[in-house]
Amino acid sequence: MKRITSLFAVLAITLLSMSTAFADEAWLGGSGNTPEPLSESPDIRMIEEDIFMTVYNDNYTSVEVIYQFENTSDSEVDVTMGFPELCQDWDCTDPDDEYNNSRLTDFATYENGEIIDSVFELGEEVDYNTTSWYVSELTFEPFEKKEIKNTYDVTHSQYKTGAWFYYILETGATWKGDIERIDIEVQFEDDISVYDLTLIQPEGFTFDREMNTLNWHFENIEPTEDHNIEIRYWGPDEAPFFCMVAPGESAESASSSLAQESTQDGALVYYPCLAYDSQLDTAWVEGVDGSGVGEWLDIEYLDIEKTYEKIGIHNGYGTDDEIWAENNRIKKALLTFSDGTEQMVELADYNSYQEIMLDEKITGVDSARLEILEVYPGSSYDDTALTEFKIMGLLGGGVESNAAFPDIAGHVYANAIEFVKDEGIVDGYDDGTYKPDNKINRAEFTKIIVEAAYPGQATGSNCFPDVKEEWFAPYVCFAKEKGIIDGYPNGYFMPDNSVNYVEALKIILEAFGFSEAGDEDPWYAPYLEEAGRLYMILPNTENDEKISRGKMAELIMRKILDERWSTSLQFQ
Repeated sequence: MKRITSLFAVLAITLLSMSTAFADEAWLGGSGNTPEPLSESPDIRMIEEDIFMTVYNDNYTSVEVIYQFENTSDSEVDVTMGFPELCQDWDCTDPDDEYNNSRLTDFATYENGEIIDSVFELGEEVDYNTTSWYVSELTFEPFEKKEIKNTYDVTHSQYKTGAWFYYILETGATWKGDIERIDIEVQFEDDISVYDLTLIQPEGFTFDREMNTLNWHFENIEPTEDHNIEIRYWGPDEAPFFCMVAPGESAESASSSLAQESTQDGALVYYPCLAYDSQLDTAWVEGVDGSGVGEWLDIEYLDIEKTYEKIGIHNGYGTDDEIWAENNRIKKALLTFSDGTEQMVELADYNSYQEIMLDEKITGVDSARLEILEVYPGSSYDDTALTEFKIMGLLGGGVESNAAFPDIAGHVYANAIEFVKDEGIVDGYDDGTYKPDNKINRAEFTKIIVEAAYPGQATGSNCFPDVKEEWFAPYVCFAKEKGIIDGYPNGYFMPDNSVNYVEALKIILEAFGFSEAGDEDPWYAPYLEEAGRLYMILPNTENDEKISRGKMAELIMRKILDERWSTSLQFQ
């Protein structure tokens, strides 16, 4: 079996600290100790705390934390302030070591906007970990208030559930009295989306879709462990990911795995967890003789508190088109959740990502199994590979503060509606809503399809007896000229008539260049066949069903994404 020749580095499991100064600390891939003032300071109070964390796709998080402190006494107070950094005993002493993954980088402390000394002091070793401190000496005049700021970067840690971190707010209780205000903002850069977030605690957050941020706000609290922030998310492509099976052990979480191969550059492995490591140059490959039908992969990262509604799959060995074509890909599989719910999954055969909506939302499960039922044969090898598999869900326990439309939060097609809004295809109604379950008429549908396929090109008028100079006339007349739509046998367009599912498929596919060949019975058979090939068949949708605005958005999103993936379709 031909494979890519890249070195699989064995990554040590590390607990990476993501510490914030003086009162709180956050950890990426672990949990933190309780930071305290390093000298007695019963008169120093923390008034406010602002935390800004930016999660970047190139494997690190940048942190800035601003504290407002106050001396509540009428005497001068000297304070030794510090916070711990937990590191493994072999990498505590050299923060510049390129293999050092558990140390902060570019750490700095500011007092009232001016950078000050912050001394790193190595602490005591406990159970192979060392708790060390960044220490600063500060003096408060009577009743003086100070702004203390810390900035630093931290490398991510990942395991089967993706990347995760904690922000330990409870440690703010080490200072005098309640904290008047705490604001937290976690911003996700680039490709990290709503569906990548697998766990968010505590409740009471808001999600700012436009800025792609999570936000918490607390007032007048002495924080406890119930206020600690925990976020887990699917890591970005190319992020380090710990995934291995010890030599001689059976592969975990799958019925089988292809044996390790030795190459000139190192060992190639095909462990089950490589199917959810967010990297396109790795894959789970089953390891039995034959095509792999009957083999299975267990998904054990699901959260019993979360609602799941869709799956994302990159089928085959997706490193490049040649290797992808040489190996088997999954054509049909059975997905079984831990509560016994089953769904048949049929996959399109192209070397790119595809999403499939579940027939119903799933809640109260902690695992699932994907069993291979049928495969697309590879051109050279009989091994079946799976590059990426994710089961995704809605944000739990919070509200979307600025979704594109106020009436789509939690809707099954919210992601698609956001997509068509971001693409400039839809605007919504005058009252600012989208009305995702409303049926769409022929005039609205034609306008949306023309804007999706031919943005800014619509022109024309007076092309049907009932299409004159109305707002929809340019779109209808343009679509008629392009052969995308026809009138009824009586010559009228009927702009207020609803559009059913197969009519919608015909209009969308023809708008993007599909032409059915020959006379079929029924007439829509070629369109259903093409829609199936492109995975545009929507679950629980009848052919004559009047299509909703939500389903319309889903169809358009799937077709546009297919157009963008078209360069990968040569091996279909």
